[in-house]
Amino acid sequence: MKKIIFAMLAVILTVLVVSHPHAANASGETIPSFALSTVGGRMGDTVHVELSLADNPGITAFQIQIGYSVKDLELVSIEDKQLFGEAISYGQQDANPYTISWFSSASENMYNNGVLAVLKFRIKNGAESSSITLSYDQENVFNISLTSIPFQTTDGKVIVTSKENKKTEVQKEIGGAVYSVVSGNTVEYIRLAKYNGTKTSIPNEVFIAGTKYKVTSIAANAFSGNEKLKAVTIGKNVKTIGANAFYNCKKLKKIIIPAKVKKIGTKAFANCKKLTKITIKSKKLKNETVGNQAFKGGYSRPTVKTPKKYKNVYKKLLKAKGMSKYALYK
Repeated sequence: MKKIIFAMLAVILTVLVVSHPHAANASGETIPSFALSTVGGRMGDTVHVELSLADNPGITAFQIQIGYSVKDLELVSIEDKQLFGEAISYGQQDANPYTISWFSSASENMYNNGVLAVLKFRIKNGAESSSITLSYDQENVFNISLTSIPFQTTDGKVIVTSKENKKTEVQKEIGGAVYSVVSGNTVEYIRLAKYNGTKTSIPNEVFIAGTKYKVTSIAANAFSGNEKLKAVTIGKNVKTIGANAFYNCKKLKKIIIPAKVKKIGTKAFANCKKLTKITIKSKKLKNETVGNQAFKGGYSRPTVKTPKKYKNVYKKLLKAKGMSKYALYK
């Protein structure tokens, strides 16, 4: 693939390098990433797994592989989200790992971030929960200068609940949001379904088929790239905020991280340019539980309120995870 890409890109190098000087981001401080989402479902269900791209430094070509358990899952179809304005090339559907590749000469779209594709899997009878792996050969991911780009990757997962469990719907839309059952009495907030306003909230609990479930986690990419969201209230039972959960929410102004939160994923609040006020009630955050670049690229001088005895500890921790060195701690 590299030889083919090289030949095609050589024709357009002169024009594009001049018109897009920020292609140098490929060697900048942030690390671009490909990520697969985590979803839940019962045997026989068809679930939708999102493949997303974040911190794109200007890709003109890539080839990635997606692996999954054929014992547990069947790849039914792929929905191309046209992130780059051009069709993505897909490999043979029954191949495993499954290959997705893309090449473009259209410079205006090469810096786009968001959902690349939605992979639709049917959960087979007798299936168990399993991971969906994401891998790539660095030599097959290029910027306009034909430089190979290193990416970090996040695997996805399909969480299977027994079909005999009649009491619950594994995935359910409630109040404009989609939730997925994680265990007997807990659910994960997956994404917004219909609401397009500027404010939203993640409740403490929800009722599914008459049963109460605590909302204990926010899925990876839950609000990623939401261009309207200004305020969100996170319920008190949330313990985990997934990777890229609020990535690139450029209008988000303030956030309160509840007391039970133990884990904040990679780039969870990265690129939130207007996030001026961050209140952390949790006393459980550690270096190993807060992902890299969790607060990278945010507001230059945010106000950060922490538990009194944790001010100095969190100041050091958050700075290491991308928080501005000019942040004001209280």
